[in-house]
Amino acid sequence: SIKKILSLVKHHEISIELNQKSVRNAVASIGEDLFPLLLKVLEANIKAQNPDLIKKSIKRINLIRDIYETVIREGHCLSIKDLKINGNDLIMAGIQKGKEIGKVLNKLKYLVIQDPSLNERDKLLDIVNKRFRAN
Repeated sequence: SIKKILSLVKHHEISIELNQKSVRNAVASIGEDLFPLLLKVLEANIKAQNPDLIKKSIKRINLIRDIYETVIREGHCLSIKDLKINGNDLIMAGIQKGKEIGKVLNKLKYLVIQDPSLNERDKLLDIVNKRFRAN
């Protein structure tokens, strides 16, 4: 679709480091469904550049692909739906219904992408109670 193509074009110069955190951030940014296509776009872009650099650059893309596959296999949180907490949990924890629920879920997703060990219900509820609940 046009939307997917525009997203790929928008992200085609994304900088992805060779570590899980960077890959998780990139996947969260573009979406799990488009990330494999983004890697193909990046690979095609490399092949259209300096022939002397192709081998090294393709190796780097393959390393990113390996990290991505590990992240998927290990079930890392890449989107709000992967969180071990949901909107109902937030309401029960005292977060006001409406837009605030989405904002808190997005902030929790960001925290979990940075540190996957936080994606446990009790840990997330503790974060909500300490940082986000209205007093």
